[in-house]
Amino acid sequence: MGILKWIFGIVVGIVFFYILVLIVNSKIQENEKRQFPCQYIKGMCTKKVNWKNCSGGLPENECERKLNRKG
Repeated sequence: MGILKWIFGIVVGIVFFYILVLIVNSKIQENEKRQFPCQYIKGMCTKKVNWKNCSGGLPENECERKLNRKG
């Protein structure tokens, strides 16, 4: 019976940490979807302009418009 208690405890621990990871992941995704005022165009944006997503030579206002699908 002692080994069953250990197995049960390990399974409960694994389930607890799995649920914890799911909660943290959902909070991270929620923060990414948050909108903020755009820097270069009017309206609200979800993605910021940076060198990784705007390195194609477009002006920053055009790149921000393309990233946030406006106009």
